[in-house]
Amino acid sequence: MKTKMILSLCLVVSLLFCACGAPGNQNEEPNANVGVALEETTEAPTTEQTLPEETTEATEETETPVVPETTTPAPTPTTPTPTTAPTEAPVVETKNEFFNDSNNFYEAGNVSIRPRHMYWDGNVLVAQCFVINGLGEPVTNIVVNDLDFSNGSGLIADAQFGALQGLTLQPYSHVLWTFKFGADTVYLSGADLSSISYHSSVSFDH
Repeated sequence: MKTKMILSLCLVVSLLFCACGAPGNQNEEPNANVGVALEETTEAPTTEQTLPEETTEATEETETPVVPETTTPAPTPTTPTPTTAPTEAPVVETKNEFFNDSNNFYEAGNVSIRPRHMYWDGNVLVAQCFVINGLGEPVTNIVVNDLDFSNGSGLIADAQFGALQGLTLQPYSHVLWTFKFGADTVYLSGADLSSISYHSSVSFDH
């Protein structure tokens, strides 16, 4: 039994020796699997290495656009316009008078009286008039038998003045003479004189 066991061990040792080969034999070719691995490590890399592309987008994102500053002008202080109460238009008093500087035309063959300027002096009506000779010869002894003035409301004043002392009128000439109507000859005191009608009755010598 012991002999069989020894034989079996010798057989196992012999098989192991054959399988591994004798030690120290360094001329044997290396294992083929190891050479492939070395070739892979010595070959240049087959995949291209790509550098990260530079993109303008990143640059654009880092740049901050310069926006020109706009300044709003400060409001100019305005002085408030003082408000004043509306002023009433001044009342212009219209003089109650009559005036016609060209009212000096004559009546042919007659002596006439025509008003130039008339106005009120209190209750007295003052009438500056043209006394006009419409004859082709001098006249004297001129007597005012009647002189009256009216407007649309009626008779304003009516009076007799008698002789115009010392007056002589040359042919087709005139003079200014002032007549005053007292309160006893005024019928419409303070009447409107802007538009009047008039009448005279005159006697004379020639």
